[in-house]
Amino acid sequence: MPPHPLRQRPTDGSPSPRVPIRWIACGLATFVFATFATADGPITFGENHVDSISQGGEVDLWTFEAEAGDSVLIIISESIPEGMSDTDFRPNINLSDPDDQLISFTNGAIGSRLNERLEKDGTYTIRVSDLPDVETGDYQLRVAKTPGDFTTPDGDEGGTLENGANQLGAIDIGDLDIWRFTAEAGDHFTLSIAREVPENTDFSPTMWLYAPDGAFLFSYNAASDPATETSQVAEQDGAYTVVISDFIGDAPGAYTLRLAQLSQTFTIPEGDEGTILVNGENHTGVLEIGDLDLWTFEAVVGDNIFLSIAELASSSEELTDFSPQIRVYDPNGDETGNRGGPISRTFNQTVAISGTYTVLVTDDHEHHPGSYILRLARTPQAFLVPDGDEGGPLPNGLPQYGSIAWGDLDLWTFDANEGETIVLSIAEQPDGEDQLTDFRPRIRLLDPDGVEVRDNSAEIGAQALKQAEKTGTYTVLVSDAVDDNAKIPGHYRLELALIPAAYQISEGDQGGALANGETRLGTISVGDLDLYQLRVVDSDFVTIRLDEVIQAGDSGDFSPNLRVFDETGTLLNDLTDESSLEWTRTNRGTRTYFALVSDGDEDKAGSYQIRYLSLPAKLELNPIRTVKQTQAVSIPLSATDPNDPDSPVAFAIESGGLDGMEIQSLSATEAELIWTAPEGFEPQTAQIVVSASTDFEGQTYSDTRTVFLTIQKHETIIDIASYSLDPGKSLAIHYAGEDAKSYQLLRSSDLSQWEVVETFQGTRQIEIDLEELETGGSVFYRVVETQE
Repeated sequence: MPPHPLRQRPTDGSPSPRVPIRWIACGLATFVFATFATADGPITFGENHVDSISQGGEVDLWTFEAEAGDSVLIIISESIPEGMSDTDFRPNINLSDPDDQLISFTNGAIGSRLNERLEKDGTYTIRVSDLPDVETGDYQLRVAKTPGDFTTPDGDEGGTLENGANQLGAIDIGDLDIWRFTAEAGDHFTLSIAREVPENTDFSPTMWLYAPDGAFLFSYNAASDPATETSQVAEQDGAYTVVISDFIGDAPGAYTLRLAQLSQTFTIPEGDEGTILVNGENHTGVLEIGDLDLWTFEAVVGDNIFLSIAELASSSEELTDFSPQIRVYDPNGDETGNRGGPISRTFNQTVAISGTYTVLVTDDHEHHPGSYILRLARTPQAFLVPDGDEGGPLPNGLPQYGSIAWGDLDLWTFDANEGETIVLSIAEQPDGEDQLTDFRPRIRLLDPDGVEVRDNSAEIGAQALKQAEKTGTYTVLVSDAVDDNAKIPGHYRLELALIPAAYQISEGDQGGALANGETRLGTISVGDLDLYQLRVVDSDFVTIRLDEVIQAGDSGDFSPNLRVFDETGTLLNDLTDESSLEWTRTNRGTRTYFALVSDGDEDKAGSYQIRYLSLPAKLELNPIRTVKQTQAVSIPLSATDPNDPDSPVAFAIESGGLDGMEIQSLSATEAELIWTAPEGFEPQTAQIVVSASTDFEGQTYSDTRTVFLTIQKHETIIDIASYSLDPGKSLAIHYAGEDAKSYQLLRSSDLSQWEVVETFQGTRQIEIDLEELETGGSVFYRVVETQE
């Protein structure tokens, strides 16, 4: 017959209800107080106690010692001989406290259990009988108490639960296995139990978890699922107890019990997965139902960690219900994050504590098996590029190509100096059938300290621009922006433009030095970056013009983008337009500019025309000249219009011109500045400003230069003589000059440098001592007229 409604035990694993003894005595006395009782002895915790009810009304008494706060789990089951079916014997147990007050009771057709936290010190009694006290039969009684020692019967399972190991066990009808492990307060641990035969749905493997002081912490059964798990944080130091049984106690089955105790040394079972994670490597593994794989890696404060996990499949058709999950624990065993779900998931964090980190891999739903691939990207540390995968050095200007599978992380690096501008462009590439997928390319830029400074993604193409704030090695992490994207793998093109560093131009691409007045045609594919370099010398205006060029087959969606940088890499302007745009800047001195051409929407392709003009035409002349009174001077002038070399240039004197000075044209691009210094013109240095002007698109542009012209007084030079004299001789020089004029006697030994010997006025008789001359030496003298 069915049990009385008040006798039905809870199905959620919680302790059985207390029933007042007066209720038992009044309403159900025949079920509690039997005809006679037999003492069957003390309980050994963990042992299999086998006995029988040999006649109606018999009650077997079992006793055990306990203290207040202890927890007990009691399971009783009918012992049915092999080959025989269930009988009408219905084993019933009542638990009484040291004062013989009824605490709880339970019964079942084959097996049942009690789970209680005890409140008194002393001897507790278990009464075993039949319900309704008329049938006979054999039974097995098992009791687990915590805290305290226990026995593992020969051939049974239980004992020390090893961290990381797969503990295999079997539960017979009414069986319970006791396992124990030690933890410290604050430790994180995960327990998992799974049916060895998932299809055996009659067997509901159940685990009860108890704290070192006996407190009940957790119970769960896999009634409908083939596996379950729990994650806990230890609140006490000491031995934790795990009891395994069938939920009801009336069904046999095999199980696997696993413990993952974080921040502790662990075992990797033979043939299972888990070890040290290598930065950049692809680590593969297989999760059975209820499996727990443990992996570790070292990290230091400030490291940026990216972990990804994905179901291992070559196509979307191979994807299953498996949902891989990763949980990350720091060196103290504290969970720092977790990510789980179908297909793939990625986890990112900055390391706050140096030491060994642990990664726990499970199934997010706990009951689906599957294969996975686990990847670690740790920056700014050295990394490995797996065979057949993409990553490594990223050259400036040369596009790199790669593929992203589920959960894939491609690492690229380049060196940059503080102040340089970094431009990264990524774009999806068509597959072998020239089709785009749902792949959403994503680039993350990390500085030399591992700090993420840019994170950009888009449906087709994306760009990231950043001026380097530190000198060192930068890392680019490429992935898919959507974790559970079922329509990949995807293919990508990655390009770096580092300005003003030296760069390369791939074969068939455009870029490089752009001359003044030059027009260049180019093509932008999706994600392409074309970099040009311009050298500007003493120009008032620099103009860069970019125009879309529509060619056959073009969609017309291309929006040309022009970014201009100076010689330090500083961004000066960023312009985007549907068809054409122009950048103009006033320039002084010799400068270098860089022009970067791309698509403004970052995901279109098209053709363009770029033109660089340094306006106006540069005026060429010799700016420093000297002329004496009565002499003529001619200064050549030349300039060329950069837009039209044959266009005429207008030369003019803007200021400082002297009387009679003029410009005489020689050709469209050449002229000369001419002037003759008149006799008696005041000696001086004149500054004459000369200009060269050209017209461009309705405007006049002029370049000016200053000529420094020095006018000197005319000198009358009188060469007297040169002599070869013997030492000890003297020379007498007589010079008859005009009384109103002043003269100087100059002397030289090599005709290149002259020194003043004497200054005189009018006529002079000069006696020169030649004692200093060596034999065979020469000396030169001349008289010059000087200004008073």
